[in-house]
Amino acid sequence: MSKLKKWYASYCNWVFSNPTTVAEFENMFTWGSMALCAKSGSVIWPELLYSTSNLMMLHNDITILKKPFPEGTVLKIWLSVVEYCEVLFEVTAISRGRSIRLPVISLIQIIKCIGRLYLIKKHNELLISNPPFEPLNREEIDDFRLRDKPRKLRTYRQDAGRAALNATLNRNDQGKLMKTLFRAEIIYTLKPLAHLLTMYYYGEKSWVPWMLSLCIDVASNTMNCEVIKVAPTRRNILMQRYMRLLLYFLRSPLYEKLFLTSAMIELKNQLIQIPIFGIVLQLILNCIPKYRHYYFYLWSH
Repeated sequence: MSKLKKWYASYCNWVFSNPTTVAEFENMFTWGSMALCAKSGSVIWPELLYSTSNLMMLHNDITILKKPFPEGTVLKIWLSVVEYCEVLFEVTAISRGRSIRLPVISLIQIIKCIGRLYLIKKHNELLISNPPFEPLNREEIDDFRLRDKPRKLRTYRQDAGRAALNATLNRNDQGKLMKTLFRAEIIYTLKPLAHLLTMYYYGEKSWVPWMLSLCIDVASNTMNCEVIKVAPTRRNILMQRYMRLLLYFLRSPLYEKLFLTSAMIELKNQLIQIPIFGIVLQLILNCIPKYRHYYFYLWSH
């Protein structure tokens, strides 16, 4: 046991001293698991590797920060663990029987919803990222260390952003704006549960859950645009939410109406004949049905 502790301590010291090198190994591990998922007929083992790589990255970020965390950050870490493992949980549930798939999905979404609502209510969090504990930029870590600021790595993301928000709100109509941002994040947090309920009632192929989810996303993003005016540091999170709207093209029933028509199939057959581009396109098209098969790939957020 003592040897194991020494090995772990030396590993943590190596991670703390070499953040960029560690990031390269993490990327290799992540891309390797994704390639295995594309090639393998099994899903559980690739997902296990992918979840493990994300958890290892999270562990390394915590090691690099090397400081005690407040309650809100600890909750973000645990919510991130749930998000990194949610697809693995779903795949495992399906392997045990599809009847337990929906209860497992519902339980995970309820846990995430409760945790995020607690962050909003208790810690006044606005525009919570996905995952809630944002991965560190290892290149920025080196820059901070060159400036002799080794333990202020998280400031630019959370504390500074919140300080800028509060400082600006004090000069404007704080109450009105805060209510708008609060409502925006509340409806965004409740969206997965609303989608699950309508999907359970109307079915996975119905337009009702699809439209409901899209309307909530658009409404939330529109209201959250106010955050960018007073806290530019949160711009990346909102841009990620806008980019995630593209997933609606892969979600049922729009996917079947748009991409499974005879005209689109004929166009696909023509495009895959193009050298190099056709190979890449064929690889992507082969992966899409596999990823669409699992709820958390498309409807996690």
